[in-house]
Amino acid sequence: MFVYTLFSLLPFMAAFFWTVTIALYNINGWRKGFMPNLLLHSAVCTLLMLGQAVYYNVPDSESGVFDIISVVCRQAVYPVLFLFIKKITTSRGADSYDFLLLAPSFAAVVCAVVFRMTGSVHNGLLDWTSPVFLVVMLYVNVKSTIFIIRYNRQIRNFYSNTTRKTFDIMLWIMYLMLLSSVFSISMKLIGRDFFYGNQLWAVPSLLISMIIYLFFYEGIRIDFSAEDAASDKLDVSQILKFWKRNSSFIRREEIRKESIPVETNMELLEEMEKVIRERRMYRNPDLKITDVVNAVASNRTYVSNAINHGLKMSFSDYINRMRVEEAMSKLVEIEEGTPIRLVAEEVGFNNDATFYRHFRKVTGMTPADWMNKNKNKNINQ
Repeated sequence: MFVYTLFSLLPFMAAFFWTVTIALYNINGWRKGFMPNLLLHSAVCTLLMLGQAVYYNVPDSESGVFDIISVVCRQAVYPVLFLFIKKITTSRGADSYDFLLLAPSFAAVVCAVVFRMTGSVHNGLLDWTSPVFLVVMLYVNVKSTIFIIRYNRQIRNFYSNTTRKTFDIMLWIMYLMLLSSVFSISMKLIGRDFFYGNQLWAVPSLLISMIIYLFFYEGIRIDFSAEDAASDKLDVSQILKFWKRNSSFIRREEIRKESIPVETNMELLEEMEKVIRERRMYRNPDLKITDVVNAVASNRTYVSNAINHGLKMSFSDYINRMRVEEAMSKLVEIEEGTPIRLVAEEVGFNNDATFYRHFRKVTGMTPADWMNKNKNKNINQ
């Protein structure tokens, strides 16, 4: 019974820990513009997990206040999550229509008040919450995921160094959150009697606890968001166009108007390649696409399209490929015992993990393996 209680409280403890941590982290003022959204999300998660913990531990809690809190917070947790994702990926706060996502939560409050005042059957008043939660959860999860994907794509097409700028881990957490929500709904439909004192409770409890911990761990560590990108003249708010009426048509029209002939693509690519290599621009770890645009006297749309459509890669991959190519030749020439990281820094990488990842992507082997293999070739020749 102790183990069951411990696992049932684990998600609440994880959410409560991060609520306190985020509050203390910002006690002297908000560190980032998205921190209020993150704190609100952690607080809602804490109340939700507290209600669920009581629901699964106290047999007669079905009509209790904690169960009502759990129902209300369950309807609010994904809309509040969406406000956080929207803030970090577009620098935009909540629009008026975003609050429609909170309507089910307010409706649950009304139902709870009616229930308490009339003594009506609890389940009868709140039976609608599970299907509504499923719809809202799917909508918010898909929408937030697309926001993150499009933000990451824009970052990779603007910066050569994307370390700690993209939200790749957050994207995987979104997938896990979808899975945990399915678990949560399934458990609600099956009923608490099935799980009371049952060791099966440990599986979804561990999954939800892990997701909560990872999500807020990543959230509080974010040191670059859409607000920072905007200061570099990158307009990430255009991600929102995807959700406007006829947005797919508008985007096709934009692409059609911006498209340039293949011949021009190749000419521009050749000019870029020449200028970047001659000036060794890729050695600048903070190189942006606007630096290349200015160097070749073109515009960002042409340069971006030339790389994306002509080479089928992002600006970040394009520059990092050049860095790897120079590193390949330098690794063969360096004296034995020279740290590989010095080569990485010289060619423009400011992070060892990024260097190793891109080197393996281009060559199919690690820098050390490449160095040993090609040095042996030179010796044999």
